[in-house]
Amino acid sequence: MTKEVTKRKRLDWSELRTAAKSLGSRNVILIIIFYACMNYSSYFKNGFRGILLMGNHEISATMYGTMISVFLICGLIMRTPSGMIVDKFRKNIKSIFIIASIIKGSIALLYCYAQSEPMLWFSFIVDGFLWSFVGVLPFALLATFVDRRIVGTAFSLCEGISFIVGSSARALGARVFTLMGAFIPSYISFGIQLLGVLAICFFDNAKLQSQAEEDREEKAKAEITKFPTLGNENKRLFRKFFALFSLTALPFAVFNGAQYIVYQIDSGFLPFYAEKMMFDYLTPATLGGIIMGIIGIVIGIFCDVINPAYFVTFAFAGQMAAPFILSRADTSPVFGAAVMVYYVSNIYYMPLSILAVRNSLNADQGKVQGTMLFFMDFFSIIASVLLGFSIDRKGFPFTFTWLGYLGLVLFVGFILFMLNLRRKSRQGNQLIT
Repeated sequence: MTKEVTKRKRLDWSELRTAAKSLGSRNVILIIIFYACMNYSSYFKNGFRGILLMGNHEISATMYGTMISVFLICGLIMRTPSGMIVDKFRKNIKSIFIIASIIKGSIALLYCYAQSEPMLWFSFIVDGFLWSFVGVLPFALLATFVDRRIVGTAFSLCEGISFIVGSSARALGARVFTLMGAFIPSYISFGIQLLGVLAICFFDNAKLQSQAEEDREEKAKAEITKFPTLGNENKRLFRKFFALFSLTALPFAVFNGAQYIVYQIDSGFLPFYAEKMMFDYLTPATLGGIIMGIIGIVIGIFCDVINPAYFVTFAFAGQMAAPFILSRADTSPVFGAAVMVYYVSNIYYMPLSILAVRNSLNADQGKVQGTMLFFMDFFSIIASVLLGFSIDRKGFPFTFTWLGYLGLVLFVGFILFMLNLRRKSRQGNQLIT
């Protein structure tokens, strides 16, 4: 697909100050407030959901894990349609945003009042669809409201503020549940989501509509994607399938999703391994998480003046090294060092998203975010099964080793991919990097 996108030039400080003014717009501030509330509500709910279901409802751990998998699959299915809805219904997105967010927040009440297993399944399914849909909206809208040259700063501030605000949500949700039962924390989670909805109610709707008109004009100027010659029916199916995705964002999404497999070993299995080996996991994970949050904000800002590909290369190098160190860790300090390397370098999503945003039209930002998140979910589902199978059959050291080799492939592959992009740019295909 050929697009007339002006090649990005290096910013001077006066340009940066001018671009930064878009960060102070009403809609940008409200999106950041909403995103922080949405994530706090979700994390707070997730803090007590497992205790509620496995304790009060006596759901087995296996069944609970299966329900989470269904939740992720529903999210996966909804990612790209969500992006298309944002792009197509930009004029009406405020009402859609509010209604979907209220229903999403009420899911915490469904978990609380569910009296049967089918009702719990229904709660996870609806939760998965709406978590996915509402999660696409903030960054897709941010990418259209802020100056394209400072999208990294906008993304990092939104993610960083949400990370800082929500850092205590899971532990606090579990604590309130232990002290007060399910009723109070369920309504707290719902109430925090409603605070985010209140922020969206103050959206500048005129700005939304004018932005929709600008995006439509930009889309009309872009050339239509040329598809291979196929039979009429096959051609229509081909178009419909690929219309769900941003083809420009696709390679960045695949790199991000494949690298996300390493995240799943930490999220699902590393705490158990540390307990089994009597290694200290809490200290390096806590310290690493704090450092990761700070680095993420800083890198997001620097991505506006430095090529984001450099940060992705650094991150992929660390994500390659950490599993190799873990495979040879026979003491707690070495294990802790590996965990720290993992957390400090776990910052690739933001610069990859920025690269995808800059290489795409404004009118396609919903599809860009949907594509990025779709492949993150897709690889997460595969990773959970793949890692569990590998650990059961071959053990942790073997699993860590092949994760290291996967990191090596992604590290080399990304460098070659970016070199190819640069070569095409010099030949006249104007891509923003």
